[in-house]
Amino acid sequence: MVASEIITVVTDSSLFRVVIADDDESAVDLMREAFERTAINCELDSVSSGQQLLDYLRRQEDRALNRPSLIFLDLNMPGKDGRQTLQEIKSDPTLRDIPVIIMTSSELEEDVDSSYASGVNAYLKKPSLFADLVSMTRTIKEFWFGCASLPQKPNR
Repeated sequence: MVASEIITVVTDSSLFRVVIADDDESAVDLMREAFERTAINCELDSVSSGQQLLDYLRRQEDRALNRPSLIFLDLNMPGKDGRQTLQEIKSDPTLRDIPVIIMTSSELEEDVDSSYASGVNAYLKKPSLFADLVSMTRTIKEFWFGCASLPQKPNR
């Protein structure tokens, strides 16, 4: 069964793997629903902590076919938070080229500034209305899965 999933990723070039790192299960569910509504063709995985994300990424690093195309990262998670996780991702030569989008409730200027200083690709405030989340997801789809070229293989 795992082999057929890998084959699907290889044969369908429009299929992307996206990882959401957020400890708020309802936020993850809303993101999944928004992705479905905007018809983003991707495998969507989720983890609930920064450490789980790092473990997930390191398990995938030697399997380029399962490597995520994009990471959505919340800043405020228990244990290793999004700030620390972002710094680890961007300092790891095998992970740093994976685009990371911060999606958080924090509007603190210091969070925005430090995230960009750490190498984040975009900083988005979580919308309070589902319709706004769908609109944001549509924009993400158009840019990240339409215009942008995403890295597929780890840099060694």
